[in-house]
Amino acid sequence: MSNTTLTTYKGSNKALQLTILKVSDSGVYEPTTVFAAVVDRMSKIVIAEVECLVDSNKASFILNTATLSKGDYAIRWRIVKVVGINTYISYHRTVLKILEFY
Repeated sequence: MSNTTLTTYKGSNKALQLTILKVSDSGVYEPTTVFAAVVDRMSKIVIAEVECLVDSNKASFILNTATLSKGDYAIRWRIVKVVGINTYISYHRTVLKILEFY
């Protein structure tokens, strides 16, 4: 599982986009569908998994941090690719740091 990092403020709305490449970084990997959920440090889901908008090799969704407290979380992306009768699932994790306005 690979990682990226995002820092934002409590109560903000962010449009997030994940660009998916092949392992060799040559060409694109076009998933069938992508899901995203926000989990806390104990891997407990704090924002339920939602289906992302997928366009070619990009997956997008709106993150609303209004219900999150200050702290560290993770966005768990579940990337699904269906080829014929085979289903391939991979994951990506975005480290999410929530700050408060002072």
